[in-house]
Amino acid sequence: MTKPKTEPAPNRHGLHSLRRRVALKGLDALDRRSQGARELIAWRRALVSDLGGETALSEQKRAIVELICRTRLLLDHADSFLFGLESVILKKRKVFVPLVAQRQQLVDSISRLLAQLGLERIAQPVEQINVSAIQLAREEIRKLSKKDEKKGDEDGRRTDREPEEPGSGTVA
Repeated sequence: MTKPKTEPAPNRHGLHSLRRRVALKGLDALDRRSQGARELIAWRRALVSDLGGETALSEQKRAIVELICRTRLLLDHADSFLFGLESVILKKRKVFVPLVAQRQQLVDSISRLLAQLGLERIAQPVEQINVSAIQLAREEIRKLSKKDEKKGDEDGRRTDREPEEPGSGTVA
């Protein structure tokens, strides 16, 4: 009895398990200590900043940003796996590895989602200083300066004129 030829196990890229974990927990499924996770979080912050900041995002835009980040995570994972391969072409069949097609779908998805957000950068709104807060601060400063003047009067010091220069006074 001849033993059937067994083919080696196909390469496991982990894309499907990562997709499941991220679908369940979002970006919280990431180990934030890893370099890739830190870069993705920094990229998300930059994207949100380009859209006008966290406060300027509507819930719809926030959901699109979350989808973009999840897709970017999967795309980065697929890229790192593909770059680790000797070749992205199956030599016997002379076709690309199936992951190349999935990667291209992820790229198309990100570009569509980014187009929905818009490509122009939106300036973050500058917080305006409340005029009444400035007035309150000025009043507090006035009150404190009046208290200092009264304290000087009680100590016998003259606060209504400039202090005398040394040596210009009368000799006792």
